[in-house]
Amino acid sequence: MVNRVQSPYPPGWKLLWTAAFAVVIAAISSTRAWAQTPQPMPPGPPPNPERPPLAPVNQADENFSFLRDPANRTDLWDFLKYIPLNQSGDYYLTFWFENRSEYEWFQNEQWGQGPQTISGYW
Repeated sequence: MVNRVQSPYPPGWKLLWTAAFAVVIAAISSTRAWAQTPQPMPPGPPPNPERPPLAPVNQADENFSFLRDPANRTDLWDFLKYIPLNQSGDYYLTFWFENRSEYEWFQNEQWGQGPQTISGYW
């Protein structure tokens, strides 16, 4: 005969505690989470209709005469894009650059997979 120790808990107490634990977890997970509500931001300044888009379609179409107005000079490099040559600002000098990145390539450097293209730009 096996001597069993009498449990001080009533029969079915494990099932009762498991059910109570499941109810508590379900109650906690189904409550509404309160997030921080951001303060509404004031609207920014209206866009300047005189300032054209930053990237023109063609370099020949670039016209930096809108930089005659100092309020339009917001970019770091605007001082190079518009240098007035007379008092009225009708004639101006522009220094700008064009970046054409090209990757470095070697003749047949891909271990026999064929030659690399020579017109690769990123």
